[in-house]
Amino acid sequence: VVSGQHPFFRDPQLVRQRANPNRAHPIGDDGKFLDWFRGSPEFLYYAHIDGALGKTGGDSAGISVAHWDQGRAIVDLMLEVRGAGGGEIQMEDLRQVLYAMVGRGFTIAGATCDGFEGFSMRQELVNHGIPAEHLSVDKTREPYEDLRDAIQTGKVDYYPYEPWFFNADSLVDTGKKIDHTSTGAKDVADALAGVVHVLVKQFGGSASMGSIS
Repeated sequence: VVSGQHPFFRDPQLVRQRANPNRAHPIGDDGKFLDWFRGSPEFLYYAHIDGALGKTGGDSAGISVAHWDQGRAIVDLMLEVRGAGGGEIQMEDLRQVLYAMVGRGFTIAGATCDGFEGFSMRQELVNHGIPAEHLSVDKTREPYEDLRDAIQTGKVDYYPYEPWFFNADSLVDTGKKIDHTSTGAKDVADALAGVVHVLVKQFGGSASMGSIS
């Protein structure tokens, strides 16, 4: 951590300690959703897509999907997406994750997107029946502060996922924004912060999705 920065999570073990050990990542070694991963008709699901859309050189993008249940954000999916062979990340691959979830019974009530070519991403999602809006977790600290508060108060339930743990360890507070160390990453963390922020504002606060910018 460089001068003027400090770790965003003051307790480096907090994120790991708060992970639910009774839950697991829903994607198998073959890259496909496991059989048990199904949506419930009683919930509305929200998604945030963030990351290195259209970039090359081993960058990654992040997707997170979650729903609200009994006063908590329940994280159904955290996913780090990399381009094949370390190449360019295809936006269609990111959208296909959500389309596949819809096919498994997940009602995606809204998606927020950030990053390069985010406008075309949102257009494609809307064309497939998924309401989509822009949300940047870099222009305001609120998404990350909502995520940290939810972790500290037990209002978010997530499973152990190493890319998320690595991201959490990488996060630093520059005083102006939440960034990552020079050797770190934050695409999964961005996605998680985005979707938790939306859920808190939709169901735990007074702001509506339509007011997000």
